[in-house]
Amino acid sequence: MRIDPLPPRTLSAAEFADWLQSADAGERLTYWRGHLALDASALVSQLRGDDRIRLCSVSRLAWDMAQKGWIHLLQQRHGANDFSYVAVMRPRQRNAVAVQASAPSKVAA
Repeated sequence: MRIDPLPPRTLSAAEFADWLQSADAGERLTYWRGHLALDASALVSQLRGDDRIRLCSVSRLAWDMAQKGWIHLLQQRHGANDFSYVAVMRPRQRNAVAVQASAPSKVAA
């Protein structure tokens, strides 16, 4: 499996949302590398406050979008406490209104 390189800094939720809007099916985004649970924790994280808050926002958005069926979430282990967290865009579902508009209408007998 090919994993995209680590982003040079913590992505913002807005940058992640921009990727969600523009990504094609199958496109991948590595949104974090490290140990997400430890890095997002206020007690043990070694990230600066702003970076930790950004990481929490992005990871929450990624989880929400996975629950809604927009993306798949993957992780790849590189070593102890070293993982890549990857979002993979799923095929977009057709709009229900467009599906209804294109369905043949039934003619009453």
